[in-house]
Amino acid sequence: MKVFLVSIQYIPHITGGGGIVVKDLSIELIKAGDDVTVLTLGLKDKQEEIIELDDGTGKYYINVKRFFTFDSDRIKNPYEGTKEEEFKRFEDFTNQVFDYLKDKQGIIHLHGHYSVPALAKLIKEKGQKNLTLISFSALESVALEVKQIKNDYTLKYIKEREELGLKYADYIIVNSEKVKAQLKAMYPKSFSEKKVLVIPNYVSNEHIYNKKFSDDELQKIREKYGLNQNNQLIYHIGRFDKIKGIEYLIKAIEIVASKYNSNFSLLIVGFLEEKQKEYFDYISNLSNQVMDRYNNVEIKLYPHTISLKDRLGLFDTCSFFVSPAILEPFGLTTLEAWARGKAVIRSDNEGSRYLFKIKNIIPKPFLKKDKGLIVNFDSNRIENLATAILMLLMNPNMVKKMGENGRKIIYKKYSWKKPIRIYRRLYQKVKVRNV
Repeated sequence: MKVFLVSIQYIPHITGGGGIVVKDLSIELIKAGDDVTVLTLGLKDKQEEIIELDDGTGKYYINVKRFFTFDSDRIKNPYEGTKEEEFKRFEDFTNQVFDYLKDKQGIIHLHGHYSVPALAKLIKEKGQKNLTLISFSALESVALEVKQIKNDYTLKYIKEREELGLKYADYIIVNSEKVKAQLKAMYPKSFSEKKVLVIPNYVSNEHIYNKKFSDDELQKIREKYGLNQNNQLIYHIGRFDKIKGIEYLIKAIEIVASKYNSNFSLLIVGFLEEKQKEYFDYISNLSNQVMDRYNNVEIKLYPHTISLKDRLGLFDTCSFFVSPAILEPFGLTTLEAWARGKAVIRSDNEGSRYLFKIKNIIPKPFLKKDKGLIVNFDSNRIENLATAILMLLMNPNMVKKMGENGRKIIYKKYSWKKPIRIYRRLYQKVKVRNV
Protein backbone atom coordinates (compact mmCIF):
# COMPACT_ATOMS: atom_id res chain seq x y z
CA MET A 1 0.00 0.00 0.00
CA LYS A 2 1.04 3.59 -0.62
CA VAL A 3 0.74 5.47 2.67
CA PHE A 4 1.31 9.16 3.44
CA LEU A 5 1.76 9.94 7.14
CA VAL A 6 1.32 13.66 7.85
CA SER A 7 2.60 15.01 11.16
CA ILE A 8 4.05 18.24 12.55
CA GLN A 9 6.35 16.00 14.62
CA TYR A 10 8.91 13.65 13.18
CA ILE A 11 12.58 12.93 13.76
CA PRO A 12 14.45 14.89 15.02
CA HIS A 13 11.55 17.08 16.19
CA ILE A 14 9.48 14.73 18.36
CA THR A 15 8.10 16.49 21.41
CA GLY A 16 5.42 14.13 22.69
CA GLY A 17 3.66 10.76 22.53
CA GLY A 18 1.84 11.60 19.30
CA GLY A 19 5.15 12.06 17.50
CA ILE A 20 6.49 8.79 18.89
CA VAL A 21 3.44 6.95 17.54
CA VAL A 22 4.07 8.35 14.03
CA LYS A 23 7.71 7.22 14.18
CA ASP A 24 6.77 3.72 15.35
CA LEU A 25 3.95 3.40 12.84
CA SER A 26 6.24 4.39 9.97
CA ILE A 27 8.70 1.64 10.94
CA GLU A 28 6.01 -1.03 11.33
CA LEU A 29 4.46 -0.22 7.93
CA ILE A 30 7.88 -0.48 6.28
CA LYS A 31 8.38 -3.87 7.94
CA ALA A 32 5.04 -4.98 6.49
CA GLY A 33 6.21 -4.04 3.00
CA ASP A 34 4.21 -0.85 2.51
CA ASP A 35 5.41 2.22 0.59
CA VAL A 36 5.56 4.94 3.26
CA THR A 37 6.30 8.65 2.98
CA VAL A 38 6.28 10.89 6.05
CA LEU A 39 5.32 14.52 5.39
CA THR A 40 6.52 16.79 8.18
CA LEU A 41 7.65 20.29 9.13
CA GLY A 42 11.14 21.32 8.11
CA LEU A 43 13.42 23.07 10.59
CA LYS A 44 16.85 23.68 9.07
CA ASP A 45 16.80 20.17 7.60
CA LYS A 46 17.13 18.71 4.13
CA GLN A 47 13.89 18.92 2.15
CA GLU A 48 13.84 15.28 1.12
CA GLU A 49 15.79 12.50 2.78
CA ILE A 50 15.83 8.87 3.77
CA ILE A 51 16.15 8.33 7.52
CA GLU A 52 17.69 5.16 8.92
CA LEU A 53 15.98 3.94 12.09
CA ASP A 54 16.90 1.03 14.34
CA ASP A 55 14.19 -0.10 16.75
CA GLY A 56 16.12 -2.96 18.30
CA THR A 57 14.82 -5.51 15.77
CA GLY A 58 16.74 -4.21 12.76
CA LYS A 59 17.44 -1.17 10.58
CA TYR A 60 14.70 0.40 8.47
CA TYR A 61 14.69 3.24 5.96
CA ILE A 62 11.92 5.86 5.89
CA ASN A 63 11.23 8.35 3.09
CA VAL A 64 10.74 11.81 4.60
CA LYS A 65 9.66 15.00 2.86
CA ARG A 66 9.89 18.25 4.80
CA PHE A 67 7.94 21.44 4.17
CA PHE A 68 9.52 24.71 5.20
CA THR A 69 7.31 27.50 6.51
CA PHE A 70 7.94 31.25 6.46
CA ASP A 71 9.83 31.03 9.77
CA SER A 72 11.44 27.56 9.64
CA ASP A 73 14.90 29.10 9.58
CA ARG A 74 14.22 31.05 12.78
CA ILE A 75 12.64 28.48 15.09
CA LYS A 76 14.00 25.53 17.05
CA ASN A 77 10.77 23.60 17.52
CA PRO A 78 7.37 23.48 15.76
CA TYR A 79 5.50 25.08 18.68
CA GLU A 80 7.70 28.11 19.26
CA GLY A 81 6.13 31.54 19.77
CA THR A 82 2.57 32.62 20.54
CA LYS A 83 -0.49 30.60 19.64
CA GLU A 84 -1.23 33.05 16.81
CA GLU A 85 2.29 32.52 15.41
CA GLU A 86 1.79 28.76 15.73
CA PHE A 87 -1.52 29.01 13.84
CA LYS A 88 0.08 30.94 10.98
CA ARG A 89 3.01 28.49 10.78
CA PHE A 90 0.76 25.43 10.72
CA GLU A 91 -1.52 26.97 8.09
CA ASP A 92 1.54 27.52 5.91
CA PHE A 93 2.60 23.90 6.49
CA THR A 94 -0.80 22.35 5.80
CA ASN A 95 -1.32 24.41 2.63
CA GLN A 96 2.02 23.16 1.28
CA VAL A 97 1.18 19.58 2.23
CA PHE A 98 -2.15 19.82 0.42
CA ASP A 99 -0.49 21.17 -2.73
CA TYR A 100 1.78 18.13 -2.62
CA LEU A 101 -1.01 15.61 -1.92
CA LYS A 102 -3.81 16.94 -4.10
CA ASP A 103 -2.74 14.94 -7.17
CA LYS A 104 -1.45 11.89 -5.30
CA GLN A 105 -3.17 8.55 -4.89
CA GLY A 106 -2.77 6.63 -1.67
CA ILE A 107 -3.88 6.37 1.93
CA ILE A 108 -3.54 9.62 3.85
CA HIS A 109 -3.16 9.37 7.61
CA LEU A 110 -3.21 12.73 9.40
CA HIS A 111 -1.71 13.04 12.89
CA GLY A 112 -2.07 16.02 15.19
CA HIS A 113 -4.22 18.25 17.32
CA TYR A 114 -6.10 20.66 15.05
CA SER A 115 -4.47 22.10 11.88
CA VAL A 116 -3.35 18.79 10.40
CA PRO A 117 -6.74 17.06 10.93
CA ALA A 118 -8.45 20.01 9.22
CA LEU A 119 -6.61 19.02 6.02
CA ALA A 120 -9.29 16.35 5.58
CA LYS A 121 -11.68 19.06 4.31
CA LEU A 122 -9.30 20.26 1.58
CA ILE A 123 -8.52 16.69 0.53
CA LYS A 124 -12.22 15.86 0.16
CA GLU A 125 -13.32 19.07 -1.52
CA LYS A 126 -10.35 20.07 -3.69
CA GLY A 127 -8.04 17.07 -3.96
CA GLN A 128 -8.30 13.52 -5.29
CA LYS A 129 -10.93 12.83 -2.62
CA ASN A 130 -8.64 10.21 -1.08
CA LEU A 131 -10.14 8.56 1.95
CA THR A 132 -8.37 9.84 5.02
CA LEU A 133 -7.70 8.78 8.57
CA ILE A 134 -6.95 11.04 11.51
CA SER A 135 -5.21 10.18 14.78
CA PHE A 136 -6.00 12.48 17.71
CA SER A 137 -3.50 11.75 20.49
CA ALA A 138 -5.28 14.40 22.59
CA LEU A 139 -7.56 17.40 22.06
CA GLU A 140 -5.79 20.73 22.18
CA SER A 141 -9.05 22.48 23.07
CA VAL A 142 -9.44 20.34 26.20
CA ALA A 143 -5.83 20.96 27.21
CA LEU A 144 -6.31 24.74 26.96
CA GLU A 145 -9.42 24.62 29.13
CA VAL A 146 -7.68 22.47 31.77
CA LYS A 147 -4.78 24.95 31.84
CA GLN A 148 -7.40 27.73 32.23
CA ILE A 149 -6.17 29.60 29.17
CA LYS A 150 -9.18 31.77 28.49
CA ASN A 151 -8.62 33.12 24.99
CA ASP A 152 -11.85 33.06 22.99
CA TYR A 153 -10.15 33.50 19.63
CA THR A 154 -7.63 30.71 20.26
CA LEU A 155 -10.23 28.27 21.55
CA LYS A 156 -12.64 29.01 18.69
CA TYR A 157 -9.89 28.61 16.09
CA ILE A 158 -8.80 25.24 17.48
CA LYS A 159 -12.31 23.87 17.95
CA GLU A 160 -13.28 24.77 14.38
CA ARG A 161 -10.36 22.75 13.04
CA GLU A 162 -10.88 19.80 15.36
CA GLU A 163 -14.46 19.58 14.14
CA LEU A 164 -13.45 19.87 10.48
CA GLY A 165 -11.24 16.83 10.93
CA LEU A 166 -14.02 14.92 12.66
CA LYS A 167 -16.54 15.84 9.95
CA TYR A 168 -14.52 15.17 6.82
CA ALA A 169 -12.24 12.23 7.69
CA ASP A 170 -13.41 8.71 6.97
CA TYR A 171 -11.97 7.26 10.15
CA ILE A 172 -10.89 8.87 13.40
CA ILE A 173 -8.43 7.04 15.65
CA VAL A 174 -8.12 8.00 19.32
CA ASN A 175 -5.98 6.40 22.01
CA SER A 176 -8.60 6.19 24.76
CA GLU A 177 -12.34 6.03 25.42
CA LYS A 178 -11.95 9.37 27.21
CA VAL A 179 -10.86 11.21 24.05
CA LYS A 180 -13.69 9.52 22.14
CA ALA A 181 -16.19 10.72 24.74
CA GLN A 182 -14.74 14.25 24.55
CA LEU A 183 -15.19 14.33 20.78
CA LYS A 184 -18.76 13.11 21.09
CA ALA A 185 -19.65 15.67 23.76
CA MET A 186 -18.02 18.64 22.05
CA TYR A 187 -19.00 17.97 18.43
CA PRO A 188 -22.24 15.93 18.44
CA LYS A 189 -23.30 17.02 14.94
CA SER A 190 -20.07 15.80 13.34
CA PHE A 191 -19.52 12.73 15.51
CA SER A 192 -20.19 9.21 14.19
CA GLU A 193 -19.80 6.06 16.28
CA LYS A 194 -19.06 4.08 13.11
CA LYS A 195 -15.94 6.00 12.20
CA VAL A 196 -14.37 6.82 15.60
CA LEU A 197 -12.14 3.95 16.70
CA VAL A 198 -10.09 3.45 19.87
CA ILE A 199 -6.57 2.10 19.26
CA PRO A 200 -4.40 2.54 22.38
CA ASN A 201 -0.80 3.67 22.10
CA TYR A 202 1.84 0.98 22.23
CA VAL A 203 5.41 1.06 23.44
CA SER A 204 8.26 1.42 20.96
CA ASN A 205 10.15 -1.77 20.11
CA GLU A 206 13.38 -0.03 21.04
CA HIS A 207 12.28 0.09 24.68
CA ILE A 208 11.48 -3.63 24.63
CA TYR A 209 14.26 -5.16 22.59
CA ASN A 210 17.34 -3.05 23.37
CA LYS A 211 19.35 -4.84 26.04
CA LYS A 212 19.76 -3.47 29.54
CA PHE A 213 22.67 -1.10 30.10
CA SER A 214 25.78 -2.33 31.91
CA ASP A 215 26.83 -0.86 35.27
CA ASP A 216 29.61 1.10 33.56
CA GLU A 217 27.18 2.55 31.03
CA LEU A 218 24.74 3.50 33.78
CA GLN A 219 27.53 5.22 35.68
CA LYS A 220 28.32 7.33 32.61
CA ILE A 221 24.64 8.23 32.20
CA ARG A 222 24.53 9.45 35.80
CA GLU A 223 27.73 11.43 35.32
CA LYS A 224 26.32 13.09 32.20
CA TYR A 225 23.27 14.35 34.11
CA GLY A 226 25.22 15.26 37.25
CA LEU A 227 23.52 12.63 39.40
CA ASN A 228 24.94 11.10 42.56
CA GLN A 229 26.08 7.55 41.79
CA ASN A 230 24.72 6.03 45.01
CA ASN A 231 21.35 7.74 45.39
CA GLN A 232 18.00 6.17 44.65
CA LEU A 233 16.75 8.06 41.58
CA ILE A 234 13.16 9.18 41.05
CA TYR A 235 12.60 9.92 37.36
CA HIS A 236 10.10 11.88 35.28
CA ILE A 237 10.16 12.55 31.55
CA GLY A 238 7.62 14.68 29.70
CA ARG A 239 7.03 18.21 28.43
CA PHE A 240 7.67 21.05 30.84
CA ASP A 241 4.06 22.15 30.92
CA LYS A 242 1.69 23.03 33.75
CA ILE A 243 -0.65 20.26 32.62
CA LYS A 244 2.02 17.71 33.59
CA GLY A 245 1.73 18.68 37.28
CA ILE A 246 5.48 18.97 37.85
CA GLU A 247 5.09 21.49 40.66
CA TYR A 248 3.15 18.87 42.66
CA LEU A 249 6.05 16.46 42.29
CA ILE A 250 8.63 18.98 43.49
CA LYS A 251 6.49 20.06 46.45
CA ALA A 252 5.94 16.39 47.33
CA ILE A 253 9.69 15.83 47.23
CA GLU A 254 10.08 18.48 49.96
CA ILE A 255 7.84 16.44 52.24
CA VAL A 256 9.72 13.27 51.33
CA ALA A 257 13.06 14.92 52.12
CA SER A 258 11.80 15.87 55.59
CA LYS A 259 10.83 12.26 56.38
CA TYR A 260 13.35 10.11 54.51
CA ASN A 261 16.64 9.41 56.26
CA SER A 262 18.82 8.66 53.22
CA ASN A 263 20.03 10.68 50.25
CA PHE A 264 18.00 10.51 47.04
CA SER A 265 17.70 12.29 43.68
CA LEU A 266 14.95 13.56 41.41
CA LEU A 267 15.57 14.04 37.67
CA ILE A 268 12.98 15.76 35.47
CA VAL A 269 13.70 15.68 31.75
CA GLY A 270 11.62 17.07 28.92
CA PHE A 271 11.00 19.33 25.99
CA LEU A 272 10.61 23.03 26.84
CA GLU A 273 8.68 25.41 24.63
CA GLU A 274 9.57 29.10 24.83
CA LYS A 275 6.01 29.86 25.92
CA GLN A 276 6.52 27.61 28.97
CA LYS A 277 9.66 29.47 30.12
CA GLU A 278 7.83 31.27 32.93
CA TYR A 279 6.52 27.95 34.26
CA PHE A 280 9.99 26.41 34.02
CA ASP A 281 11.48 29.32 35.99
CA TYR A 282 8.80 28.80 38.64
CA ILE A 283 9.57 25.10 39.14
CA SER A 284 13.32 25.81 39.01
CA ASN A 285 12.91 28.22 41.93
CA LEU A 286 10.81 25.64 43.76
CA SER A 287 13.56 23.06 43.28
CA ASN A 288 16.24 25.39 44.62
CA GLN A 289 14.15 26.21 47.66
CA VAL A 290 13.73 22.51 48.47
CA MET A 291 17.46 21.85 48.12
CA ASP A 292 18.25 24.89 50.29
CA ARG A 293 16.11 23.46 53.08
CA TYR A 294 17.20 19.82 52.84
CA ASN A 295 20.67 18.49 52.06
CA ASN A 296 19.58 14.88 51.50
CA VAL A 297 17.94 15.54 48.13
CA GLU A 298 19.24 16.72 44.75
CA ILE A 299 16.83 17.89 42.06
CA LYS A 300 17.96 18.14 38.46
CA LEU A 301 15.91 19.74 35.67
CA TYR A 302 16.98 19.07 32.09
CA PRO A 303 14.84 21.11 29.64
CA HIS A 304 15.91 19.43 26.40
CA THR A 305 14.93 16.59 24.11
CA ILE A 306 17.26 13.67 24.82
CA SER A 307 18.67 10.88 22.67
CA LEU A 308 17.19 7.38 22.62
CA LYS A 309 20.30 6.03 24.35
CA ASP A 310 19.88 8.49 27.21
CA ARG A 311 16.14 7.87 27.37
CA LEU A 312 16.71 4.13 27.82
CA GLY A 313 19.66 4.60 30.15
CA LEU A 314 17.78 6.91 32.49
CA PHE A 315 14.92 4.44 32.76
CA ASP A 316 17.43 1.67 33.50
CA THR A 317 19.26 3.63 36.20
CA CYS A 318 16.21 5.04 38.02
CA SER A 319 14.52 3.36 40.99
CA PHE A 320 11.02 4.15 39.73
CA PHE A 321 9.11 6.52 37.46
CA VAL A 322 6.60 9.21 38.54
CA SER A 323 3.93 10.93 36.41
CA PRO A 324 1.92 13.59 38.33
CA ALA A 325 -0.06 14.84 35.29
CA ILE A 326 -3.32 16.73 35.78
CA LEU A 327 -4.56 15.68 32.34
CA GLU A 328 -3.21 12.56 30.61
CA PRO A 329 -5.46 10.71 28.11
CA PHE A 330 -3.01 7.81 27.97
CA GLY A 331 0.62 8.17 29.08
CA LEU A 332 3.12 6.48 26.78
CA THR A 333 5.98 7.08 29.24
CA THR A 334 4.33 4.65 31.65
CA LEU A 335 4.59 1.90 29.03
CA GLU A 336 8.22 2.86 28.44
CA ALA A 337 8.95 2.57 32.16
CA TRP A 338 7.29 -0.85 32.33
CA ALA A 339 9.18 -1.99 29.23
CA ARG A 340 12.43 -1.29 31.09
CA GLY A 341 11.17 -3.11 34.19
CA LYS A 342 10.32 -0.10 36.35
CA ALA A 343 7.50 0.52 38.83
CA VAL A 344 5.43 3.67 38.29
CA ILE A 345 3.57 6.20 40.38
CA ARG A 346 0.78 8.00 38.53
CA SER A 347 -1.76 10.62 39.48
CA ASP A 348 -5.41 9.69 39.09
CA ASN A 349 -6.43 10.66 35.54
CA GLU A 350 -8.12 9.03 32.55
CA GLY A 351 -4.89 7.44 31.30
CA SER A 352 -4.14 5.93 34.70
CA ARG A 353 -7.63 4.49 34.94
CA TYR A 354 -7.30 2.93 31.51
CA LEU A 355 -3.85 1.42 32.02
CA PHE A 356 -4.65 0.08 35.49
CA LYS A 357 -8.26 -0.92 34.74
CA ILE A 358 -9.75 1.27 37.49
CA LYS A 359 -13.45 2.17 37.67
CA ASN A 360 -13.96 3.00 41.34
CA ILE A 361 -12.87 5.96 43.46
CA ILE A 362 -9.16 6.00 44.30
CA PRO A 363 -8.74 5.76 48.09
CA LYS A 364 -6.55 8.26 49.93
CA PRO A 365 -3.62 8.57 49.72
CA PHE A 366 -3.23 6.07 46.85
CA LEU A 367 -4.32 2.75 45.38
CA LYS A 368 -1.70 0.02 45.30
CA LYS A 369 -1.71 -2.13 42.14
CA ASP A 370 0.62 -4.86 40.94
CA LYS A 371 2.59 -2.54 38.60
CA GLY A 372 2.59 0.68 40.64
CA LEU A 373 0.64 3.20 42.71
CA ILE A 374 -2.18 5.52 41.60
CA VAL A 375 -2.40 8.66 43.71
CA ASN A 376 -5.68 10.27 44.74
CA PHE A 377 -5.65 13.77 43.18
CA ASP A 378 -9.07 14.95 44.33
CA SER A 379 -7.56 16.76 47.31
CA ASN A 380 -4.27 16.90 49.25
CA ARG A 381 -2.40 16.11 46.04
CA ILE A 382 1.03 16.97 47.39
CA GLU A 383 0.69 14.99 50.62
CA ASN A 384 -0.78 11.97 48.83
CA LEU A 385 1.98 11.97 46.23
CA ALA A 386 4.65 12.29 48.92
CA THR A 387 3.21 9.29 50.77
CA ALA A 388 3.33 7.21 47.60
CA ILE A 389 6.94 8.18 46.88
CA LEU A 390 7.98 7.33 50.43
CA MET A 391 6.28 3.95 50.10
CA LEU A 392 8.41 3.01 47.09
CA LEU A 393 11.64 4.52 48.41
CA MET A 394 11.38 2.39 51.53
CA ASN A 395 10.28 -0.84 49.82
CA PRO A 396 12.82 -1.81 47.12
CA ASN A 397 11.58 -5.40 46.89
CA MET A 398 8.05 -4.17 46.17
CA VAL A 399 9.46 -1.81 43.53
CA LYS A 400 11.35 -4.63 41.85
CA LYS A 401 8.27 -6.89 41.75
CA MET A 402 6.09 -4.11 40.32
CA GLY A 403 8.68 -3.49 37.60
CA GLU A 404 8.78 -7.19 36.72
CA ASN A 405 4.98 -7.24 36.44
CA GLY A 406 5.07 -4.16 34.23
CA ARG A 407 7.57 -5.75 31.83
CA LYS A 408 5.41 -8.88 31.55
CA ILE A 409 2.31 -6.87 30.59
CA ILE A 410 4.27 -5.00 27.89
CA TYR A 411 5.21 -8.27 26.17
CA LYS A 412 1.68 -9.57 26.52
CA LYS A 413 -0.37 -6.52 25.59
CA TYR A 414 1.51 -3.41 24.50
CA SER A 415 3.98 -4.39 21.77
CA TRP A 416 3.31 -3.28 18.17
CA LYS A 417 2.51 -6.82 16.94
CA LYS A 418 -1.24 -6.42 17.46
CA PRO A 419 -1.90 -2.76 16.55
CA ILE A 420 -0.01 -2.85 13.25
CA ARG A 421 -2.41 -5.57 12.10
CA ILE A 422 -5.34 -3.37 13.13
CA TYR A 423 -3.93 -0.33 11.30
CA ARG A 424 -3.24 -2.30 8.12
CA ARG A 425 -6.71 -3.90 8.11
CA LEU A 426 -8.14 -0.41 8.42
CA TYR A 427 -5.91 0.85 5.59
CA GLN A 428 -7.03 -2.09 3.44
CA LYS A 429 -10.64 -1.21 4.13
CA VAL A 430 -9.97 2.37 3.14
CA LYS A 431 -8.11 1.23 0.02
CA VAL A 432 -10.98 -1.00 -1.09
CA ARG A 433 -13.53 1.75 -0.55
CA ASN A 434 -11.32 4.22 -2.40
CA VAL A 435 -11.20 1.94 -5.46
